[in-house]
Amino acid sequence: MTRYFALAINSNPITNPKAVTLRQPKGAFFRVKNPGIWLTVFLFVFGVAYLLQTSSVSTRGYEISKLETRLSELRVQNEKLEIEARAMTTIESIESQTRTLNLVPAAQASHIRADSNFSYQR
Repeated sequence: MTRYFALAINSNPITNPKAVTLRQPKGAFFRVKNPGIWLTVFLFVFGVAYLLQTSSVSTRGYEISKLETRLSELRVQNEKLEIEARAMTTIESIESQTRTLNLVPAAQASHIRADSNFSYQR
């Protein structure tokens, strides 16, 4: 009888460390059976994200270079227009335009003083 009693004592999982089974924690949702598949999926997702990011950066770089070229063209055009505007506002230019438009200079200009008691009556 002692033999069976001894076997019952040794088969207790608390006192026999070999009999203790490891259980998965309650918080784990899935068990990783093959880490190679997960590594492959991670590398694929990372590769796609990398390609999207690099293509986005290169596209923005191309757009920036186009805008810089347009900016330099507009600066040159602005300088030309400023030179033309200065040339149009010179006295000689204004006098030549008055001759081509057949305008005559005013002989005498009459002005109304602001402090006068001028009243408009019908």
